[in-house]
Amino acid sequence: MDTAIKSNFIFSTTDPLKNLVNLRHKASMNQRKLMKPYANWIHIWGFVTGAVISGEFSGFNAGYSYGLGSMIIAHFCASLLMITVSLNLVELTTAMPFSSGCVSFAKAAFGGAAGCAIGIAYTFDMVFIGAEVTQFLGVTLGNMFGIADSRYTIAFWAISVLLCWVLNVQPKIFFNVITLLSAVSVVLVIAPLFALVHQFDFLVALQTVLGDGSSVTTTFLPTGISGVVQSFPLALYLLICFECLPVAVEETDEMEGQTMMWGMAAANFTLLGVSWIVLLVCAGMPPGAVNLSSALLPYSAILQQSYPNVNQQVISLVSIPGIFASQLSIFYACSRYFYGMSRSGYLPSVISVTNRYGAPWVSMIMTAVLWIALSFVLQFFPNENTSNMFLALGTIFALLAYIMQPVVYIRLHYLMPNLPRPFKIPYGLGLVSAGVNLAIALFFLLGMLFYNRNWQWGLLGILIGIAYLVPVYYFLIRNNLANSPDKLFIAEQLKLRMSNSTRRSINNPKRSSERRSSSSTRKRFDEMTVEEKLKYQEGQAVASQISNLYGGDGPRRSRGPSTATAIIGSFFKSTGGADSPQSPPMELNQVVSITNPRESISSQPRSSLTPNDALLTQQSFHSDKKKVKKALAEMYDG
Repeated sequence: MDTAIKSNFIFSTTDPLKNLVNLRHKASMNQRKLMKPYANWIHIWGFVTGAVISGEFSGFNAGYSYGLGSMIIAHFCASLLMITVSLNLVELTTAMPFSSGCVSFAKAAFGGAAGCAIGIAYTFDMVFIGAEVTQFLGVTLGNMFGIADSRYTIAFWAISVLLCWVLNVQPKIFFNVITLLSAVSVVLVIAPLFALVHQFDFLVALQTVLGDGSSVTTTFLPTGISGVVQSFPLALYLLICFECLPVAVEETDEMEGQTMMWGMAAANFTLLGVSWIVLLVCAGMPPGAVNLSSALLPYSAILQQSYPNVNQQVISLVSIPGIFASQLSIFYACSRYFYGMSRSGYLPSVISVTNRYGAPWVSMIMTAVLWIALSFVLQFFPNENTSNMFLALGTIFALLAYIMQPVVYIRLHYLMPNLPRPFKIPYGLGLVSAGVNLAIALFFLLGMLFYNRNWQWGLLGILIGIAYLVPVYYFLIRNNLANSPDKLFIAEQLKLRMSNSTRRSINNPKRSSERRSSSSTRKRFDEMTVEEKLKYQEGQAVASQISNLYGGDGPRRSRGPSTATAIIGSFFKSTGGADSPQSPPMELNQVVSITNPRESISSQPRSSLTPNDALLTQQSFHSDKKKVKKALAEMYDG
């Protein structure tokens, strides 16, 4: 067994046999390490921008059939939604910098079931959008080479997905390539439009064919509120997938600092500016909004109309970098979502195994297989309903995630008010931002369900899938959460982050002591020195956070004994002092038992535990050391 694992391993204070589980868990974590922190804010900008940029080349143009005014209002709401979701994501991501992202946030707020729900929503959002981008890239490459044979289209999928897989094998290469591709794609979107801006016609931009096809109108809102609602998914297509930000946090050079904040701010600024330019300028370009609304490649249609003598291959080539940037970036995000779900215990553990470069190669294979399978469906069922259903499913999953995200944010705002947040939404507008986010997402989800039958069938299918998932979660997944490989890593991170918060509260011992129901415990606390109070409060804070946040199926509300609380005093040096031979410093491995956290290791109630009680636990631990070492030697060295 690896020497580093042995040297870092700390024995359990309760049961020698549980050390075997702890040791296996440590080895399991070593098999699931991501790349060492590398990405800076420019890489984060490239990653988020790349995930979204293909929407500027196609998809949004179908919204012109509802009128440019409808698209303007819908895109304003989509922009506001992007800003508010981004603010919430950045605050929670820097507070809990885990690659499982929203899964960890939801589990912290509402328990394992909520983590499973939001994880599925975000993951399948990426799966369906990624499959659409893959199929779109195949069609674009076919047009560029003048090939309509489906066999070649399949070959284009396979080559592009294989290239995504190769570039993701080494995450450092991925971040550098996606940053370059994103920069090139932004230039290729903006430069041709500025070059052709003299051809812009405002009246052409406002033209809309009425529903019966009998006439054309230039009314700002030709279809009223229904047009705004039905054009929203197409306006959102200009921005969707920005929510992939949290999956990259563990691979950034400054998880708790400015990297995520500045990277997301730069991506928001870029994407909002580019999307508004594309939406408004393309509508007034020849061949006009009416013709563009039915074009497969609107950007190519504009360039062909303006440069009729330019070769078709050259014109199609303009769209390729942007489409591939989105495919590459979403491939990274989708594989990391599967990785995070697996490491958290929601999916089989083998999916989160990484290679020597820190890339989750199994989840990457899983992503590639799903994309190609769904692309087959789009290719060989080439009717409008299939494409619309895929767009509906992807957008439904996104909106469901956008609805759950602010609810999680609000819950954590009250549940963990002392959790350090390196970035906090300024001026106390966090709850306002979450409320705006929730209102927009909920309004347009209900509106689309009212107006669009595909959305009704799509949501029905999702609900049926959830109904089948409930017993799977209850009987299988839930039991894996307490022993998930993610638990130890997240608990170690929380210990480091919560210690700073408890130091700030030590100046108010009266408030802390009032939380203890036993008068004898309060007396003991008041008699401690400042240093002892600090250590005890830190231990209590960490125990509470760990047991509530990662105690199996949901936050614990019971006031009964728990593993973390029973040995929390031994987490720090006990009241024997820094020089006490019977109070060695102990690591978080001792606090987070890998067995069921609801198991009681002490008959003492939570409120009566003190550092003196923990000292007795340590004394009994010393007598068991030889037994533990012998058992470990027989299992791993024999």
